[in-house]
Amino acid sequence: HRQHAEAIVATFAERASSATVKQWALNRLDKWEELARVAHDKAMRLTYSPYDVDRGERKLLHTALEPPTDPIEGEEKFCAPTSMRDVEPAVHIWLSQPGATKRKEQG
Repeated sequence: HRQHAEAIVATFAERASSATVKQWALNRLDKWEELARVAHDKAMRLTYSPYDVDRGERKLLHTALEPPTDPIEGEEKFCAPTSMRDVEPAVHIWLSQPGATKRKEQG
């Protein structure tokens, strides 16, 4: 019975995960359309990235450390890392003096 139950759990988890991702993506699309409407109403030109030079006056992609100065409600959903340092897990750095191991071995 355990294998059957685990198969059912796996099926439900897969479906839930799929539905969650779909809802997340649809939410982002809805928010993007809403922000585009707001920008249109305010006669603003939008672009996605601050690296798209001269493509628009309102850049929606920003980092957590550089939020927009005049945010539009929902704009925070487009905060994203732009560097691998922002997305990779923390790495422990062990510092030692050069040659310390050799001196230790020599006693």
